[in-house]
Amino acid sequence: MSGLSARILGLGLWTPGYADVEAWRAGRFDPELTSTKAPILDRQCSRRASPFAKIVANAFEQAATQAAVDLTEVATVFGSSLGESSVMLKLLDQMYGAPEDFSPMLFAVSVHNAASGLVSISTKNRAFTTSVAADFDTPAMAILEAMGASRDLGVPAVLVCGDEASPVGLVPEDKMFSTLGAAIVLDASDRASASPVLAEIDAPKIAAATIAPAEAEGPLARNPQAGLLDLVDAVVRGRRGRLALDRGAGNGWSVEVRGG
Repeated sequence: MSGLSARILGLGLWTPGYADVEAWRAGRFDPELTSTKAPILDRQCSRRASPFAKIVANAFEQAATQAAVDLTEVATVFGSSLGESSVMLKLLDQMYGAPEDFSPMLFAVSVHNAASGLVSISTKNRAFTTSVAADFDTPAMAILEAMGASRDLGVPAVLVCGDEASPVGLVPEDKMFSTLGAAIVLDASDRASASPVLAEIDAPKIAAATIAPAEAEGPLARNPQAGLLDLVDAVVRGRRGRLALDRGAGNGWSVEVRGG
């Protein structure tokens, strides 16, 4: 896929303190913003969704709305390093502490593709969907997956990557990270785009970066999906060049960002 490229048609972002891409771009930090709703989820799916799934769905909806894609036929790719880690730990506690209290319903939404299922059901999407996990290389691998799906199917692809705040004790204290959900809409098809093109990117490859990452530090910068935040930030600020997708913690994948 070395010659593959795609147009970016939409952006989405949610992290504590920033409700969307515009709030992030403008630096409007809201200390009261610690959780979110996900209007894209129907009532039943919303009741089943974890706080993390709602964050992912929120970022997904932002990007899809900006790109004006058909949610019933768009390809979707969901990336996460740890997935529903807090739900998983709760289930493990039940298994080893009180097995009789084990919740099948909780298990159903603990799997790595839980957010993919909830969003697909809510939007009545029967098109291609998949979930990707590659630690700090998740953004790069998810972009490759989304580009391939978009090119082969001839439709745009909504890509969203996220990880919730690392549960206490799961990772070393100096590596703990905060919550992040970021999304982009890619179109690698041959058809003309009906939505404004925000930027273009080539398929990820291992190469040195020329664009500085977003001004995110501490726990947010340590989130495994910070590379996709950096891409959203670069696009919304009009930065061009080669951008790292792993902040040095992965294998060195990067993308070339060009003007739309």
